[in-house]
Amino acid sequence: MKKLAGKVAIVTGASKGIGAAAAKALAAEGAAVAVNYSSGKQGAERVVSQITREDGQAIRATSHSSENGILRKEGEFWTVGCADRAFRLKDTKGLAYLAHLLRYPGTEFHVLDLVGGIAAGGGDETKLQMPRGDDDLQKAGINITGLGDAGEMLDEQAKSAYRRRLFELREELEEAKEFGNTKRAEKAQAEIDALTSELSRAVGLGGRARRAGSASERARQNITKTIKSVLERIAQSDAALGEVFSRCIRTGTFCSYQPDPLSPIAWEFAATDIVSTIDPILPPVASADPAPARADRPEALPHGH
Repeated sequence: MKKLAGKVAIVTGASKGIGAAAAKALAAEGAAVAVNYSSGKQGAERVVSQITREDGQAIRATSHSSENGILRKEGEFWTVGCADRAFRLKDTKGLAYLAHLLRYPGTEFHVLDLVGGIAAGGGDETKLQMPRGDDDLQKAGINITGLGDAGEMLDEQAKSAYRRRLFELREELEEAKEFGNTKRAEKAQAEIDALTSELSRAVGLGGRARRAGSASERARQNITKTIKSVLERIAQSDAALGEVFSRCIRTGTFCSYQPDPLSPIAWEFAATDIVSTIDPILPPVASADPAPARADRPEALPHGH
């Protein structure tokens, strides 16, 4: 399997020159490429044609199709929106999960990495880490019964054997390259990729062993339910944005945000010019006893003038 298989790459200025070369190189590694251009439609079409002739995946995407999106935490609320529409939602773990996925488009995160990061108090700029034991899992809302789990996905002996074999294969690959033995080099590289993929699924961030069985399964159920809930809340306030997320957010044992190459969105997570068209929320008129804001309903932002 090619190392970028299943990934989406949006290459700007890809109708000619360096951009075109980058698009072809990414497609050759297995990525589905959006050939983005502001002018030079014919050039973009040529690049797409060249990629597809080599059994690659590519489409044209004009620059003006790109939109700006915002997902920013502000105290106990998040500002959420796309284009000129924005609203506010009460803070939940689901929004923190969503923000992290949007920060790393095309990247898959194991559910236990997501659970560990949010439980560690990372907020909207979470640095993900594996839960270190039952206490971390409990903190994240993953309760493990006395039956425990199925143990580590790979035991230490298996991981050591994999690493030894990887070392041998890398030496073999270098030797094959040195002697120009392309077939032998390709075979070694394929086995390296397969072993690396297996190790990455068995070893979490920071080198900690992933646990199989109930811990992963309960984390999967917990995160899937939490993300689904927040996407439903977003759809209630903005049906179009909710539809985008329903297509682009993938949940399961591994979760990811896979951008739509036909409708790319540039996400912002901090105060920038993107919010200049959104009027600030004005403080309520002073009174002796101002009414508190409802915490269980989305708080809409007024449109810019």
